[in-house]
Amino acid sequence: MDIQDLDWGIVALAVISTYVVASLDTVRKLHPVLENRMYFQASIWFILSLISRVLVVLPFWPDFIDPSYVTDTFIMLTISSLLVGLAIVVRESKPIVSRFPLALAFTPFMLVPAHLLVSHTFVLKQILYDIYAFGGIIVGLLIYGLKTSTDRRYQFVLVGIILFAVSLTLKWFPIPRSIAPWIHWSLVATSLIVTTRSYKSIIRQIYSN
Repeated sequence: MDIQDLDWGIVALAVISTYVVASLDTVRKLHPVLENRMYFQASIWFILSLISRVLVVLPFWPDFIDPSYVTDTFIMLTISSLLVGLAIVVRESKPIVSRFPLALAFTPFMLVPAHLLVSHTFVLKQILYDIYAFGGIIVGLLIYGLKTSTDRRYQFVLVGIILFAVSLTLKWFPIPRSIAPWIHWSLVATSLIVTTRSYKSIIRQIYSN
């Protein structure tokens, strides 16, 4: 591979993701609860997954390191961290007497080694990605849909989650292959900006005083 193979949509998304990392770092500092730490951690893994996809086309990438293995690891760490964060939100929303043990919230990290066992099988890998991602989206929609019903400030967080769900469904529509990746990356970038900006604004309003 060489620099001509570089997907510039990924480069643009990596640049935009620096805003996401900075925003979630602010959230983590304003309200240092465990779920916010997990969201921040997920943003770190995500930007590393994008950076790894850029680095693999450069001449100095070592031939003995499988680039897909590195990228898959970062993506699974991203998804697992988000799922853990959402699981913690669900746990904390319950009365103390009915909360499940905190350790169970971290079980999504078991997906990382399990997924890597099938990472060489492209079709199965993509199916599992979709299951993990849509599972997280459904949980996110439920959590922040309920929050929106009592606090309208969360409505844009909900919009961001919906935009991300739309970006994942593009492959089921007859969109020309020449523009499909750019539409996908544009939706993902918009989703990230809308979600993190709205969430940071809410946390700042509540906890900055």
